[in-house]
Amino acid sequence: ETTIVTQRIANLIRRYPFIIRFPYLVYRRFQTRYTIGVVGVLLNEMGQVLLVEHVFHPDHPWGLPGGWNGYDEHPAGALLRELEEELQIKATIQQVLHIEKRFKNHIDIAYLCKA
Repeated sequence: ETTIVTQRIANLIRRYPFIIRFPYLVYRRFQTRYTIGVVGVLLNEMGQVLLVEHVFHPDHPWGLPGGWNGYDEHPAGALLRELEEELQIKATIQQVLHIEKRFKNHIDIAYLCKA
């Protein structure tokens, strides 16, 4: 009996895919989604701040190292990953310096780091 019910449901979904799609779209419409950018104020032993040249920001080519937070990734972990991937720097995070909501669904987080 459950096999027949399962087959009927599967046939119904194949014939009318919006049955599944519509609730999903409603859910996505009201789901809060944010993109998160992370940057690090990276200090060395002499207290100097590391600046990097940003290829994608021609108006402001020099800035703090950082990147985008990945899906299901902690922002601090995202920054450490970006520093290691792009600059081959192993750093430790000291504290959160600043959190700012820049756009409707975007948050920037700045961390104080030590190399």
